Amino acid sequence: MSRTSFISSVMILLVSGGIARAETTKFDSKFLTVKPWVAIASYGYGLKNDAGAELKWNPNSRAGTGLDFYLHGYFGFGIGGLTELKSEDRILKGDTNYSDYRFSWAFKSFQVVANYQEFRGFYLENTSYIDPSWTSGAPYHQQPDMYASNKHVSFTWIMDPGKYSLEAASDQSVRQSSSGGSWLVGGSAAQARFSNTSPLVPTAVAGQYGVDASVTSADFTNLSARGGYGHTFCFGTNWFATTQGILGLGQQFAHFSDATGTRQDTRLVPKFDLLLSTGYNGDQWLSGLIVDADAASYRTASMEFSVALATLKLYFGTRF
Repeated sequence: MSRTSFISSVMILLVSGGIARAETTKFDSKFLTVKPWVAIASYGYGLKNDAGAELKWNPNSRAGTGLDFYLHGYFGFGIGGLTELKSEDRILKGDTNYSDYRFSWAFKSFQVVANYQEFRGFYLENTSYIDPSWTSGAPYHQQPDMYASNKHVSFTWIMDPGKYSLEAASDQSVRQSSSGGSWLVGGSAAQARFSNTSPLVPTAVAGQYGVDASVTSADFTNLSARGGYGHTFCFGTNWFATTQGILGLGQQFAHFSDATGTRQDTRLVPKFDLLLSTGYNGDQWLSGLIVDADAASYRTASMEFSVALATLKLYFGTRF
């Protein structure tokens, strides 16, 4: 039986004063907000060669369910669990042990986010790339010892907090009452690791991946400057829709290992974060849909590693 853990989000929201802010409602008469939720997470790791062909490695992820709590004026936290894999799905895609921890601190003028994901056990989504005889419905090519981890910390400053509230956009702990947006700036630090007991590129296509085809582990550290824009549209008193996009560009420090030893590389690489949020945020009841996604790419001499993480979360809650 696979042992997994999933903590959807832990949100600590602190209140500071004396700063102009978007027109918001704080629900001071309430003590506690409780939000049951269901979430579908998507994780994708790609290895692309210089000709554009790509190996699409995925963990065998599954839906999660749980509860978020927010003590008004103090802090919030969430906890959840994963649904069980069907036996047919385990046969087709193998088993993945993974953990997913996400933390978010939203203030009036800035937000701090920290994420950690860890996976062991992958299947190749495009198995036909390495095995032309593969047919739909047959088990995918699997690598039970393949490992990947992703660590990420980011800071986002709201240039005009009088027009845009991340407290309202990210977890509805307050309500933004008028439409508005703001430019966003900040920075991030990220570390990604890929490893396997055998080369990350299968032997069948190794000749297409150049000098790095025999790499068995790769470690990337990235420091980025970030900039973007967020906007919340308000419809009536309680309905809202938020869209936010942030682009980062930073210095990559990489270490690769294969049977011949270890080598290093540095270069500039991009990163992109997207937040989409819509729903109803009333005095008593709230509901909504949040899509949170980020993508990053890392380069070696002869191929590109890409990481794409996305979560769709549907919730319904009440305040006491």
